[in-house]
Amino acid sequence: MNSLYRYLHVIAYQEQEGLPSVVKVSSADHSYEDAGTNVTCTASRYEFSDGAIICCTEESDDDENDALCAEYWLTYRVLEHPENVIEPAMKQFTNRCQQAFWLKMQAVSR
Repeated sequence: MNSLYRYLHVIAYQEQEGLPSVVKVSSADHSYEDAGTNVTCTASRYEFSDGAIICCTEESDDDENDALCAEYWLTYRVLEHPENVIEPAMKQFTNRCQQAFWLKMQAVSR
């Protein structure tokens, strides 16, 4: 079993020695307007050197962009995995600070 942390760490901090590397990234913009608020929505597909494919959906609105740790919804899903299963298969964060904290806590437990 592989940890989803390994892949999110590479996505967040780019190349890391001893971890699979990203070989291809494709993104699609799905932004929209909701009741006068612009909502930025992007779906990115990360393909890794070991065959894993992770999808990241990022969504934010223009209401709180100046706030410290403003709402910024991130969802990571494992679409394909190499021979070893990647756990958890999905992880969600409500802001970038929460994601950074989770990555730090996972690094400490390794």
